[in-house]
Amino acid sequence: MNLRVQLAVLAVLALTATAAFAQADDGPVLTGIVGNLAAGDSTVNVSNDGASGGSICVNVYAFSPDEQLVSCCACPLTVHATASLSVQNDIISNTLTPAVPSSLQIQLVSTVTPAGGCNPSAPGALTPGEVASGTTVAGPAPGARVGISWFNSTPNAADQARTEAICGFIQSNGSGFGICRSCRTGALGAGKH
Repeated sequence: MNLRVQLAVLAVLALTATAAFAQADDGPVLTGIVGNLAAGDSTVNVSNDGASGGSICVNVYAFSPDEQLVSCCACPLTVHATASLSVQNDIISNTLTPAVPSSLQIQLVSTVTPAGGCNPSAPGALTPGEVASGTTVAGPAPGARVGISWFNSTPNAADQARTEAICGFIQSNGSGFGICRSCRTGALGAGKH
């Protein structure tokens, strides 16, 4: 193999390795998209890097492609703690409506832990400190996985208030539906879950 081809192969491998572990850090609001959920599970790993100086709540809001909030929950994280969510088993296994979306926009909102504990319908003040990573299925066939690209976001105050209100509606009127399962301690890998 000539040097040019070898360099091209190395560049592709480096990009693939980077994409497999795509992450964003220290944002109070991180947004990522997971897809191809009919072909396999996706994972979301969150951690508290300590930038807030204490415990945080990572509030999870999952939106279907038609812009509907389908589930919400919160993960309490002490400094340097890591938790994970399986998208199929934790986020969309208990949606508000019976339809299971094939993709999601997931918004992670890091807040100071309020006195009453973590609650995504009343999340408290934004704070830095959350880091996120994860993987999703690369295409309609199971097997190949890519990293979830997380983007630091600036929430629109009115949209965030509406999201929190809908989450509150889900909590009070959803008969238990729409509340995603709790985060598990530790990180999930790239395999099937």
